[in-house]
Amino acid sequence: MYLDQKDWIRLSQMYYGKNKNSKLKEALDKVISASNRGVIFPVSVVHLIETIRRSNHPQVERLSKFIINISKGHTILPYSAIINKEIKEAFFKTVKYPYLDRGALKSIVIGKGVSKMLGVTPHIVSKDSLENRIPKELEQKLLKEIEKPEALLLGFTANYQDYPSERVNCEIVEELEQIRKEIRDRIPDKDLRSRYNIAKHITDSLLPELNRLAFIYGLQDKLLEGISSKEKCLKLMQDIPTSYCSFVLTDRRDRDHGRPISKTDLWDITALSIAIPYCDIVLADRMFGSIAKSGELDKLYKTDICCCVEELADKL
Repeated sequence: MYLDQKDWIRLSQMYYGKNKNSKLKEALDKVISASNRGVIFPVSVVHLIETIRRSNHPQVERLSKFIINISKGHTILPYSAIINKEIKEAFFKTVKYPYLDRGALKSIVIGKGVSKMLGVTPHIVSKDSLENRIPKELEQKLLKEIEKPEALLLGFTANYQDYPSERVNCEIVEELEQIRKEIRDRIPDKDLRSRYNIAKHITDSLLPELNRLAFIYGLQDKLLEGISSKEKCLKLMQDIPTSYCSFVLTDRRDRDHGRPISKTDLWDITALSIAIPYCDIVLADRMFGSIAKSGELDKLYKTDICCCVEELADKL
C-alpha cells in the first residue's frame, strides 16, 4: 500500500495528537494494525525528498520516525532503477520469448533498506590501500547495518545543507510550460496532438533500448512486427508499466492548459508511476488520482486508487 506524502503527514499528526478527526483516527488505527500484521507500506525516494525539504526539523524528526515505524523499513525502487528491466521483459514478451510478468517484477521493485529506495548497490569504499581494507566479514556486517530501518531513519532526519534550491524547480517548470505551449501551438488538433505525444514517447523513451535489445538478440524483424499497428504499440507501452503510467499522468495533466504546471507535479508523477503498477492500494493527490482513474490505470493494473486517507478505514 502506497501512501502519498500528504497522507503520511496527516496520519502522523493524528499519531502525535495534533488532529482530532475521528475518521482519521480510525484510519490510523487500521494502518498501525495492518503494518503490524505484515501489510507493506513502502517508502520511496520521493518521500525522502519531500520530507527533507521541510524546514521545521522537530516536525521532520516526528514525521520520519512515524514513517519508519509504519513502513518497517520497506522501500520501493525509483522509476529510473526499474525502467530498463521493464523494457527488456516487454521486449521478450513482444518477440514471444520467456519473460517475467509484473508479479515477478514486484519482488524486485519492493524490498527493504535505503539501497532499494535509491536503486543502488551499496559498497564500502576504503581510503587505504587494498592490502589494508577492512575484513570481508566486517564489510558484510556493515552492509547489513546500512539496510536496517535505523539507517533509513538517519537518511530522513539528516540536515541536508546542500539540498537543491526552489529556483531549480522553477526553471524546470518554466521549461515544461514552454514545451507544452509549443506543442499546442504547433498541433492545435487534440486528437492529432495525442497521437503525436504517443509517437514521441515511444521514439524518445522506449525505442533506443528496444532497438539495442533487438540488435543484441538479432530480433529486429520480430520487434518491427510487434509494433506494426497502433494497437500493438499501445499494448507494448502498457507492458512497460512505470513508463506508461508516467506517460498517461503527464499527457492528461498537459491537456488542462488552464492549470499551470506545479513544482510538485514532477514528484507526484514520479511516485505514482512506480506505485500504481506495483501496489495493491495507492493513495494519491486528488488531481492525479482522478487523472489516473480517467486514464483507467486502476483497471489496467488492478490497483485501488484513493484520494483520501480516511478511506483506508473501510479498506483495511
